[in-house]
Amino acid sequence: MPEMSGLELLENLARQNIQIPTIIITSHGDIRARERSEFADVIAVLSKPLENASLFGAIDNAIKIGRGPGSLSHRE
Repeated sequence: MPEMSGLELLENLARQNIQIPTIIITSHGDIRARERSEFADVIAVLSKPLENASLFGAIDNAIKIGRGPGSLSHRE
């Protein structure tokens, strides 16, 4: 995205109280990026190369959270 990073987008959504289950896959996930992702309610930050079990586990958690009350909407 030319105007903002993925983390900046997630932080913007979090400030607007918009909750979307999100998984970040990165080849360079430093400590600061992980801290910022926690603020944005990221389910998992996975580093490349991925292990199938880690990815499938994160997807399973995202589906469970996405089906919860108020999913994909504004938090009350």
